[in-house]
Parts: sequence; C-alpha cells; structure tokens
Amino acid sequence: MGSISNDKLLEEIKTTEDQIADRIADNMDTFGVSATVGRLLGIIYMNRKAMTLDELAEQTGMSKTRMSQVMRQMIALNIAEKVFVKGSRKEHYTVENDYTQTFISLFTTNWKEVVGRNTTLERRLRDRVQKLEQIDSEDISRK
Repeated sequence: MGSISNDKLLEEIKTTEDQIADRIADNMDTFGVSATVGRLLGIIYMNRKAMTLDELAEQTGMSKTRMSQVMRQMIALNIAEKVFVKGSRKEHYTVENDYTQTFISLFTTNWKEVVGRNTTLERRLRDRVQKLEQIDSEDISRK
C-alpha cells in the first residue's frame, strides 16, 4: 500500500467532513429545518469545539449577520447554545456531541410548538362554534 502525503490526507479529511455536514443539512431539511441550520450544525459538530460567528461566517462564506440570525434560530430549536470560552470576549456556540440527541431535541421542540399552535386554534374554533350556537339558539327562540 502506497503512502499518502499529509496534504492529501488533510484534503481527504476535509472532503469527508464536508460530506458529513452536507448529510446533516439534508437530514435537517427532511425535518423541515433549513439547510443553512443543518449546515451550521454539521460544521460545529465536525469542528468538535465551540465556534465564533466569525469562524462560522468564514467557513460558510455567509455574513456574520446571517450567522447570528441562524444561531438564534438554532438556540430557539434547542440544538445549539452559547458557551463561555475563557480568555475570549467573543460569543461562542456549540452543539450537542450526540447527533441522535440533537434530533430528539429538535423533534421535541417542534412537537411542542405544533401542539401549542393546535391548542390555540382549538380554543379559537371552540369559542367561534359556541358563538354561532348562541346566535342560532337566539334565532330559533325568536321564531
């Protein structure tokens, strides 16, 4: 078996990490989460340490402002969090090391949101039906 140069090995590792990040993005898209969120999740996951918005912007080619928006979305989805890094004044973000746990968190958060929306809609529709029934019974009693 021939030897492989360090540069070639690093290139292969980077290619593999990119493929994993792309797969994570595809998986997120399957669950209705934007590919950008999935891509960032994959990048941070593969980086194996907390990252700054600057680092994320550099790796994705997107603006720091966009990275901030996406990270807020990821925090709201319970799939990322801000962490303190000693000696740094910048905000750092990390994700769960257990990829399966990330999907459990995502599913749970989305499920709670759907249940909340459905409960609110149910209350509104129930109130509407009661008002309609009241109007109908008033019309019947006038006849």
